[in-house]
Amino acid sequence: MSIKLDTANINTYLLVVCIWEDIVASDSAWRTLDEAINWVDTEAGLVYQTGFMLEKNDEYLILMDSFFTEGDIVGTMTRIPIETVRYIKKIPLPDVLKKGT
Repeated sequence: MSIKLDTANINTYLLVVCIWEDIVASDSAWRTLDEAINWVDTEAGLVYQTGFMLEKNDEYLILMDSFFTEGDIVGTMTRIPIETVRYIKKIPLPDVLKKGT
């Protein structure tokens, strides 16, 4: 059985890997002011995420986790503040998804 892939819109959005700095939250325990000041130095975790880039501007980056070309339906989206983005790189699409193949 042969499946025809509709790649008209998938080529509009780059598939990327993005590394961004996550927020850090404390637990609900009471702390002294000195403990709170030292907590500020807690290192944030890095999030490694892949997705189709819907939009990127001076304020944020929006990634779509999945993209269904039949009817242009998208899955989970993540809006990432641009100041937290540390790295973005395009992931090449497999030949079967490129226009004209």
